[in-house]
Parts: sequence; C-alpha cells; structure tokens
Amino acid sequence: MNPLQRKQFRTYQYACDRFGQFLGGLAEEGLLDLTIVAATGDHTIGTGIPFAGSELLLERAVPFFVLAPPTLAAQFQPDFGRPGSHKDVIPTLAHLSGVATAGYRGIGCSLLDEAAEPFGYNPEGLSLSQTVVVIEFEGGYGTLRWEDRSGTALSSTAELPAHSELLRRTRSALALTDWIVHEAGQNRP
Repeated sequence: MNPLQRKQFRTYQYACDRFGQFLGGLAEEGLLDLTIVAATGDHTIGTGIPFAGSELLLERAVPFFVLAPPTLAAQFQPDFGRPGSHKDVIPTLAHLSGVATAGYRGIGCSLLDEAAEPFGYNPEGLSLSQTVVVIEFEGGYGTLRWEDRSGTALSSTAELPAHSELLRRTRSALALTDWIVHEAGQNRP
C-alpha cells in the first residue's frame, strides 16, 4: 500500500468511525427507531484497488446506506441489484419517508419504487440499466450486459435496442440537468 492509499484508507476509517458514533448517539437517545438515516459517499477511484474487467462498475460504485425504523423498512423490499446514481438519492428518501409517493416526477427515481425503470449514469459516459451497460468514449461506445442479477459482473455483448434506448435516456437526463443547473439558475431574480 502506498502512502496516498494509506491516507485514503485512514480517512475512510475515520469517516466510518464518526458515522458509527453518530448512529450510537441516536440509539442512546432512543431516536434510532424513529429516524431515517441516509449516507452516501464518493467513488473508489484513486484508492488503487484492482478490479477485474468484469467488475468495472465497482470502480465507479457509490455507496448509499439507508437505515429506517423497522416498521417503515418492513414496507419495502430493496433490490440491491437495481442500478442508480446520485440523482436517485432524494427521490428514494422522499418515497421512503412518505413525503412523495411512488411516481415522483423529477430527475431520478425512487430505488424503492418497483414500478420505476431505474438507470444510472454519470457525465463521463457511463450509463447502466437493469439489463445493459453503455460506456461512451471519443468516437463511439462499448456495450456490455449483466451476467447475473448481482449488479456486479459484466460481459461484452453485441449492441441491442436496449443500449440505444439507455443512451437516449442518459443524454436526455444530462441535458435536463445541465439546463436546470446552468440555465434556469441564471433567470432567477
């Protein structure tokens, strides 16, 4: 392990320890069974962890931890193989808390909404659905498919109609996000 990796892992260890103390404090106060706790983080990029080619998405994976009161959690069956990205955090929490019901309209979707067709993307050209993955690069894109429902193992595949549909959805979401962030904010008083 090189010095940079050591610092990164110490930072990760510190964050986990502080998060554990926070949860412990909620438990001591009797609030844990009354509180929805959510935490997310950044990618594993830069830690130097080697990934097999079939585990490509683990390198870009983003943790999303949700702890809900038992009575609330019992209402949902999370599917850990569902793809998503940061855009899905707020809709998922809104759905879980009952602030917004299934059918949230906006960027992202609730990962707990069984009727939703979740997909994940990032501005660097990665798009994923429950069946396929598209990786864009200069001059084209590559197509992959999931080997199983675990959401981790990938293999190459010929282009399918689902790939072009996923690419269309990603480009549309990115365009809308860019407009909201860069253009809509310019017109505010």
